Amino acid sequence: MPDGSDSLLKRVLDRGFRSIIVPMVNSASDAASIVGACRYPRLGRRGYAAPVVRGSRYGTVADYARTEAADELLLIVQCEHVDAVSDIEALSKVEGVDMVFIGPNDLVGSMGLLEQLEAQPLKDALARVEGAANAASRWLGTITGPDRDWADLEKLGYRLAVGPNDIAILIAGAQAAARASGKDIPAPAAPSPRY
Repeated sequence: MPDGSDSLLKRVLDRGFRSIIVPMVNSASDAASIVGACRYPRLGRRGYAAPVVRGSRYGTVADYARTEAADELLLIVQCEHVDAVSDIEALSKVEGVDMVFIGPNDLVGSMGLLEQLEAQPLKDALARVEGAANAASRWLGTITGPDRDWADLEKLGYRLAVGPNDIAILIAGAQAAARASGKDIPAPAAPSPRY
């Protein structure tokens, strides 16, 4: 999702998406607003169109608006800014948030240290977010990195880890094929970090 606006969330939910990841959620109040936009009253303020939307299979899902729409939703908020870290204890406790997903490069960029993934301020922020999410019994998600593979992340409480992107895999495969044929493909001018 490009943002957490009510109108966009409603469109996505009405179309039947059951897993949503919302970027740049920087406070507990942002998270609470997103949760409210994703749930029908009394749990929230989602606009009612349940009988005519794909999400309810056009009215054929019994109790869609009263229970299933909320019960079947996986709501992931992205922690990608120092402001989110400052409010992470409260943000992690917002009822209806299922997972806190850390975007390390955006987070370190918000510290003025873009692509400095070994920076101590980032490591400190990661530890704080991990601690808060685990204390609130929220799942954690992130991207694998140079010194944080799936096994390392799982030990820290992560339940979702995104690996290398498709472009990186494609380039690596092309380079390996070229080397096998005696040719070489130069690396991209600015390889994007996996993390």
